[in-house]
Amino acid sequence: MNLPLEGILAIEISRSLGVDFCGHILTGLGAQVIKIETPIEGDPVRQLGPFPQDLPQGEGGGLFLYLNHDKRSATLDLKTNEGRKLLEKFLKKADVLVEDLKATGRRQMGFRKPWQRINASLVSATLSPFGMSGPYASWEATDFTLAAQAGWLYVNGEASREPIRSQSQLIVDGALGVMGAVGILAALLQRNVAGEGQHLDVSGMESILTMNRFHETTYSYYGEVTKRIGNRLPRTYPYTLLPCRDGYVAVICITDEQWEHLCAMIGRPELLEDPRFKDNLRRSENAEALRPILEEWLAPQTKEEVFHTAQSWRLPFGIVSNAADVVNLAQHKARGFFQPLEHSVLGPLLFPSAPFRLSDSPWRMERSAPSLGQDNDEVYQKFLEIDAKGFSELKAKGVI
Repeated sequence: MNLPLEGILAIEISRSLGVDFCGHILTGLGAQVIKIETPIEGDPVRQLGPFPQDLPQGEGGGLFLYLNHDKRSATLDLKTNEGRKLLEKFLKKADVLVEDLKATGRRQMGFRKPWQRINASLVSATLSPFGMSGPYASWEATDFTLAAQAGWLYVNGEASREPIRSQSQLIVDGALGVMGAVGILAALLQRNVAGEGQHLDVSGMESILTMNRFHETTYSYYGEVTKRIGNRLPRTYPYTLLPCRDGYVAVICITDEQWEHLCAMIGRPELLEDPRFKDNLRRSENAEALRPILEEWLAPQTKEEVFHTAQSWRLPFGIVSNAADVVNLAQHKARGFFQPLEHSVLGPLLFPSAPFRLSDSPWRMERSAPSLGQDNDEVYQKFLEIDAKGFSELKAKGVI
């Protein structure tokens, strides 16, 4: 079966998880992605653990293996004149370029003209922390910086405590990568009509704001800054996390009908007549009185028992899952969400696939992530048609 992006050639120049994630989406949809890496060091993501079975650092990092399946790795020193000329040859043949080279870095490398001057039909995307314009354009940032600056951290935690850091790295970079991929797909569709490519300026901070828009729209509508309320939802209770015998569950009750079912489920029908719990707002105002009643019912039960009992009462409770719970969830197994991919040293490893299913085009996950420069022979001698002598000279000079 044909894949949606079959026949599309993408060049990836990455120093970050966001670009890696964007390329991961493109290759899963069938694009041929050639990953341009610096000789010796390679993509910095190679240096991020975990490193299964103590595989040498730089070759077996779990994140790199996940984000770079089915890509080709070619080493190239873009700080040399020959390296820049070779990149231009790549771009003349490519459909897509995705990179995170800042304008200053691009100029330092000698790239002073827009990518479309090299190839008018090229769709290029620059992924950066704050975008390519505005007073923050030249700034670097970590995921923690962006999560803080975008207002995400401000609403995390308890009202009486400081904001807390969430495990934000993959979510922040994932949002940037997804937005980059969506923009690239739109630009490719436009190219089919107009015949020309265009450049995309993708901001990490704006990507987070797009995904986390509730608090900003609340301020826009009401002039109200959302406060930290821990695991609760404003003006609604119970909508929180509570402990049970072997962990935590999400206890959720939004409608009056659900409140009736909840009271019946825990064997406390008299709560329906208690004025403190008459409606959502009053339950929220009296949450500290209601919480111990719920915890008493939850305490002797396991997460699974609570979850299935609540389901039978048509209550949308949820299990707070750890990594083992997630991987072994019956729903994921039934849909084949985690797919095995064979690694030459590590054997079969499980990786998440795509959160969508195209009826006629399966997600591609066939080839393990490449070692650094693994595909140099194929890329330079076959793709760029450089003869054996020229190829040897490039290696001897350290250009590749």
